[in-house]
Amino acid sequence: MVLERMFARVSAGMRRLADTRAEKVAFTRLFRNRHVSKQEIIRTAAARTAEMAAGRHVLIIEDSSEINYEAKASRK
Repeated sequence: MVLERMFARVSAGMRRLADTRAEKVAFTRLFRNRHVSKQEIIRTAAARTAEMAAGRHVLIIEDSSEINYEAKASRK
Protein backbone atom coordinates (compact mmCIF):
# COMPACT_ATOMS: atom_id res chain seq x y z
CA MET A 1 0.00 0.00 0.00
CA VAL A 2 2.78 2.45 0.89
CA LEU A 3 4.66 1.79 -2.35
CA GLU A 4 1.54 2.32 -4.46
CA ARG A 5 0.89 5.61 -2.67
CA MET A 6 4.49 6.73 -3.27
CA PHE A 7 4.13 6.12 -6.99
CA ALA A 8 0.66 7.63 -7.27
CA ARG A 9 1.42 10.73 -5.23
CA VAL A 10 5.08 11.12 -6.23
CA SER A 11 6.06 11.65 -2.62
CA ALA A 12 7.68 9.87 0.28
CA GLY A 13 6.44 12.28 2.94
CA MET A 14 4.15 10.73 5.54
CA ARG A 15 1.72 13.67 5.41
CA ARG A 16 1.22 13.25 1.67
CA LEU A 17 1.07 9.45 1.74
CA ALA A 18 -1.45 9.01 4.53
CA ASP A 19 -5.10 9.93 4.13
CA THR A 20 -5.89 9.55 7.82
CA ARG A 21 -4.05 9.83 11.10
CA ALA A 22 -4.35 6.06 11.53
CA GLU A 23 -2.56 5.50 8.21
CA LYS A 24 0.16 7.97 9.17
CA VAL A 25 0.73 6.10 12.43
CA ALA A 26 0.76 2.75 10.62
CA PHE A 27 3.21 3.92 7.94
CA THR A 28 5.48 5.48 10.56
CA ARG A 29 5.49 2.28 12.60
CA LEU A 30 6.36 0.29 9.48
CA PHE A 31 9.40 2.43 8.67
CA ARG A 32 10.57 2.58 12.29
CA ASN A 33 10.29 -1.18 12.75
CA ARG A 34 13.77 -2.61 13.35
CA HIS A 35 12.85 -5.67 11.24
CA VAL A 36 12.22 -3.50 8.16
CA SER A 37 15.42 -2.42 6.43
CA LYS A 38 15.95 0.16 3.71
CA GLN A 39 17.82 -2.46 1.68
CA GLU A 40 14.89 -4.88 1.82
CA ILE A 41 12.41 -2.18 0.77
CA ILE A 42 14.62 -1.31 -2.22
CA ARG A 43 15.18 -4.98 -3.07
CA THR A 44 11.43 -5.68 -2.99
CA ALA A 45 10.57 -2.62 -5.07
CA ALA A 46 13.25 -3.53 -7.64
CA ALA A 47 12.02 -7.13 -7.88
CA ARG A 48 8.41 -6.02 -8.36
CA THR A 49 9.45 -3.48 -11.00
CA ALA A 50 11.50 -6.09 -12.87
CA GLU A 51 8.57 -8.50 -12.75
CA MET A 52 6.14 -5.91 -14.14
CA ALA A 53 8.59 -4.82 -16.86
CA ALA A 54 9.49 -8.34 -18.01
CA GLY A 55 8.74 -8.83 -21.70
CA ARG A 56 7.80 -5.18 -22.25
CA HIS A 57 9.49 -2.24 -23.88
CA VAL A 58 10.36 0.25 -21.16
CA LEU A 59 11.02 3.92 -21.83
CA ILE A 60 13.24 5.54 -19.23
CA ILE A 61 13.35 9.32 -19.27
CA GLU A 62 15.90 11.27 -17.26
CA ASP A 63 15.70 14.98 -16.60
CA SER A 64 19.08 16.46 -15.79
CA SER A 65 17.85 20.05 -15.70
CA GLU A 66 19.30 22.24 -13.01
CA ILE A 67 17.97 25.56 -11.80
CA ASN A 68 20.54 27.81 -10.18
CA TYR A 69 18.70 30.55 -8.33
CA GLU A 70 21.94 32.04 -6.99
CA ALA A 71 23.00 32.97 -10.54
CA LYS A 72 19.70 34.83 -11.00
CA ALA A 73 19.71 36.57 -7.58
CA SER A 74 20.50 39.97 -9.04
CA ARG A 75 17.56 39.72 -11.48
CA LYS A 76 14.95 38.89 -8.82
